[in-house]
Amino acid sequence: MSRSGVFVQQQAIYRFRYYFENWLPTRESPQYGLPPFEGFVTYELEPIPATGGELVRREGRLYHVEEIRVALFPVAPGAREIGPTELVLPAYGGHPSRTLRTRPVRLTVVPLPEPRPEDFSGAVGEFQQRARLVEDQVGVNEPIRLRVTIAGRGNLNAWTLSPPVEVEAATLYDPTVSVQWDVVGEQVGGTKTYEYVIVPQRSGRATVRVGGLSYFSPSQGHYRRTESAVLTVQVSSAPSGPETPSERRTVAPPRTGRDSGVWWLLLGGLGVALLGVALWAGRRHARPAAEASSALRARSERRGLDDLRPEDYPDAREFCKVLSERLGGEAAVLLGMSPRSALVEVVQRLQEDGSAEAQALLDALREAQAGGFAPVALSPDEIGRLYRRAEKALSALAQARGERRR
Repeated sequence: MSRSGVFVQQQAIYRFRYYFENWLPTRESPQYGLPPFEGFVTYELEPIPATGGELVRREGRLYHVEEIRVALFPVAPGAREIGPTELVLPAYGGHPSRTLRTRPVRLTVVPLPEPRPEDFSGAVGEFQQRARLVEDQVGVNEPIRLRVTIAGRGNLNAWTLSPPVEVEAATLYDPTVSVQWDVVGEQVGGTKTYEYVIVPQRSGRATVRVGGLSYFSPSQGHYRRTESAVLTVQVSSAPSGPETPSERRTVAPPRTGRDSGVWWLLLGGLGVALLGVALWAGRRHARPAAEASSALRARSERRGLDDLRPEDYPDAREFCKVLSERLGGEAAVLLGMSPRSALVEVVQRLQEDGSAEAQALLDALREAQAGGFAPVALSPDEIGRLYRRAEKALSALAQARGERRR
């Protein structure tokens, strides 16, 4: 063993060395069987094979040496005994097969000091934490990816808590977690990455606060905390995407030549005439036209769920995003709000309503939002159930409000 006493979750190394003077005729290594290592989390390191040119002197004799190494992380305090490793020597040259056994190894596991911090996750080692936002500018209701990485030496699986994240006026989803292991020297470690999805629900500068977590440092002999971070991202009022061809404006170059002045006079006169007609018609029909335009806009914005079919969306996440937008717009109108109201305002009004119908619609809306950015996409059956649940909740709220869905 690399040491006779360690803290809980502190790494120790179990070494098994096989010494031999001569290579077997086939240059094969004997077979070995390691003990079960009960009470430990194990990580097998790369073996160190014997080479023909390197010899080790032991008790006056020269040997070739092979070494097997296993990193051990004890999970509970107390005295531990690791059983023997068996080495099976094959039969050759008239010599029978033999089995050799090592002596047991004893190790004392020391409990971690008390009191433990409330945010102690169980990790023991030396670690650092870094956080960054993948996107630096997004629109309202567009996802922001936050990556928090814990890197260092120790058992990464002992980090049982996720770094705490706080952000206002946004929906925060549980992180997806990935672990990448490596070995530096003989110390096991690597990186553990938490990727959060944040969906802002209002424009402006959003502030994301990432807190630290406590771990125990064997080298320092006390608890420490990883670094916290404060990050900001600019959220625009409209979705930030590439400009579509229909949104591009083409400006015609000015006319040149001797006849340009005549054309401008003619166009100016025509413009004055059209403006006079428009003003006269506007005074006569301004109110009815405004009312018709408002009604037409309301009908076009209140698309409802009638033409929304799950089978038209091969991407389940995309369907959930559209469903949440439709639900938000329909709920806004039923609550007497503009159909273009921010989703966070709609959620707040549904909470203030307090009725069972409003709560049912709020639950369906939140489930649709979660499905739009979930790490694992919903199945077709789950999508169908969510759609039927949303349709039922919307109809119930409309009936309760005395309004039929159009």
